[in-house]
Amino acid sequence: MRPAGTQVLFTTSIVTRPPSHGKLEDMSIIADTIRDLLSQRDPDKTICPSEVARALRDDDWRDLMDPVRAEAAALADVGVIDITQKGEAVDPHNYAGPIRLRRGPKWDG
Repeated sequence: MRPAGTQVLFTTSIVTRPPSHGKLEDMSIIADTIRDLLSQRDPDKTICPSEVARALRDDDWRDLMDPVRAEAAALADVGVIDITQKGEAVDPHNYAGPIRLRRGPKWDG
């Protein structure tokens, strides 16, 4: 377990972890982490929202799943990413079940 406020080095960037308790002060770190993780993958590859949550917190990452999905929906609304199920884009505000995230038509990564 890393102490609160430590940094995690990804291959292309550094993401500052919020404390592993309480709420995130700046929700944009979630959007930044989504972008960072997708930029590390081949353009046609996807990530799981739980990867984003785990990148931000070692423990209590499940508490971040709703905020991660909300930030993913916001990015999908503007075309930066797509939310997919079984490889097909879905409505970011109307889906049920597991999802994946991929680069969208307006990806600027």
